[in-house]
Amino acid sequence: MRVQIRVDTILVRDVPEGQQRIPAYFSRPINDMDDSQHPYLQEVAAHLSKQLDDFNRRGSGCVLDRITKFTICIAQ
Repeated sequence: MRVQIRVDTILVRDVPEGQQRIPAYFSRPINDMDDSQHPYLQEVAAHLSKQLDDFNRRGSGCVLDRITKFTICIAQ
């Protein structure tokens, strides 16, 4: 089975005019899994957190405000 996880978020950052809200989308690469493997949410959270850190490393200065959608796609 193939599993992919996608997270839709709202990021915020302070700008001179106030607070700017930015939609952002992060996903985990497709994983091929069998019956002996299980998706671990801690691994998923760590991977998505790293993506946000990489995004901020480019100088965006954004902070995660909320997750608006968490999607798990499973296919055989």
